[in-house]
Amino acid sequence: MNITTNLVKKCIGKMLADHGFEFKRMRDGDWEFDKCSDQAYQKVFICKHRYNNKLYFELQSYSRKGGGRFRVEDLNIGFTDDEWHYSSREDIERILTQMNEIIEQYGIPAMDLVIEKCKDNYIYTDAMAEQVYNNHAELARNFIEENAITGDGCEDSDIDNWFLIIDKKFKELQKTDNLQNIDTELIKTASFIGEKVVKHLGGKWDLHFNQKYKYQKCLIDRPSSYLYPNFDILKDLEDAFNEYQTFNLERMREYYKEMFSQR
Repeated sequence: MNITTNLVKKCIGKMLADHGFEFKRMRDGDWEFDKCSDQAYQKVFICKHRYNNKLYFELQSYSRKGGGRFRVEDLNIGFTDDEWHYSSREDIERILTQMNEIIEQYGIPAMDLVIEKCKDNYIYTDAMAEQVYNNHAELARNFIEENAITGDGCEDSDIDNWFLIIDKKFKELQKTDNLQNIDTELIKTASFIGEKVVKHLGGKWDLHFNQKYKYQKCLIDRPSSYLYPNFDILKDLEDAFNEYQTFNLERMREYYKEMFSQR
């Protein structure tokens, strides 16, 4: 059954427009509404299931300091999208009307709240990215010497040891308000991990400018890698330090174990 863009706009578009969202596009069965600024972006996707007659929605709310994604079951309102199957136009209008009410009453406040909660998160600076890019070899040596790391391995046991050290540092740093100490430890840690990646997995250090949020990123580019073509180690550490969403040191450790296992 064909669901038109005009019908989606009729049932949901006006409410979203009242909250500052604009219709962006329809692609692959999804209708996208956006609300963007230099500080944050929020998106509402109205989606048609690819394999059956079912609708659902996804909400995204992100800023430089964090964010998150939501579906209806994430809003903790005792409702799932299991009932959003349709067999007629009347079903579609009923579902879209119900989505409209849920998104306005619960979804938009949840999107705004996640941005508010992230506003005080620790965030790395342009100067840190530039220091890692320009001095990563020296900073990595400092990390190795200060933490008495021996050998040059990157097996699971080695990675476990790195993250035991990082975990101890994070616990100490989270007790202090001294941002300079946090910055210093994160640039040394990022340099150490990055040098391991470059040496054992290939790639090169590069400095990028994030056009969306206007900040420098120090990335390791690995164009030959399908799964991990580039990544921002400072961002991984920033998210883990903030325990942003489900990204914590344990998840970061498993992420890097998986990456090194593919060498």
